[in-house]
Amino acid sequence: MKMLIDAGADINAIVPSVNGGETVLLYALLHGKLNMAKLLIAKGASPYPKHVCDDAMFLAAWKGYTEVTKMLLKDLPDSWRYKNSYRLGTPLSIAAEEDHEEVVKILLKNRSIHDLFEDEAVVDAYEKAAPNARKVILEKREEQIRKAPGLLQKYPEYRYLFKNTHSHYALI
Repeated sequence: MKMLIDAGADINAIVPSVNGGETVLLYALLHGKLNMAKLLIAKGASPYPKHVCDDAMFLAAWKGYTEVTKMLLKDLPDSWRYKNSYRLGTPLSIAAEEDHEEVVKILLKNRSIHDLFEDEAVVDAYEKAAPNARKVILEKREEQIRKAPGLLQKYPEYRYLFKNTHSHYALI
């Protein structure tokens, strides 16, 4: 693979498939070729190719690939929340549904201050979650509730986000 890349092969070329098309990166993820996937990411393969049903973050979360998930988050920190229209879920929801606890932890850890309050992606993930992943989501939620009063003092502009959310009612 490295030889082909070094020779100038198009690492983002789309190969027709039953899903509408796959790139080499998506094929590597689908078939568990993690070293190949890491090489492709390092060489600049697009994790979100146009005109393809799947994306790399969704597949990494679905398969439970923690290292690939971490690599993708470095370049695309908000990618855990994007809904995959073909699969009708987010990377977080599919990781939770498949009970990939470590991937769920990685995706939740990546959340920004803006996301500490209600987020549709987290609610969706919780509703679909298998037991162990649901526990991880609840633990993260409890941690957020404990931090909320201090965060609201430090970042008063987030009060409007917090009002009338599940976390808000938990503090009342």
